[in-house]
Parts: sequence; C-alpha cells; structure tokens
Amino acid sequence: MRVWYGDRWVIFEDVVIVKGIARGGDSGGPVFLMEDSSPSEKDELCGILFAGSAEYYVFCKYKYLEAMLNVRWQP
Repeated sequence: MRVWYGDRWVIFEDVVIVKGIARGGDSGGPVFLMEDSSPSEKDELCGILFAGSAEYYVFCKYKYLEAMLNVRWQP
C-alpha cells in the first residue's frame, strides 16, 4: 500500500484494505470484526485504522501492534 504523507509517498506492507469510508480524524480508531450487526464482547479487534478515502480505508494488523508496542487488547 502506498500512502501520501504530505510531502512523500510511504510504502506499507501486510496491511488490510477495506471497501468503506474513512474521514479525517478516523486515524488511530480501532477496527473490529463484528459477529453481529450490533457491538458485543464477541467482536475481535483486528487493527488500527491509519489511512483512508471516500471509498477505502487501510488498517495495520493488530498482531503487529501487539508485538511492536507490547500491548494486549482486553475487552
């Protein structure tokens, strides 16, 4: 995935691209795999949104956040 960061392109590998809308300010938001149409404790954290447009958004996989930041999601 190639993302424009104001003055240069940055390449990201092994990310997830989703058809959907992301707006300014959405970066850093959690992305969940939902079991139903309403939120529940069964939903799984997939990653953190970091780029998007009117058609797609991109998120970093949770496994990388967990390893790099030494964090663990606790619902």
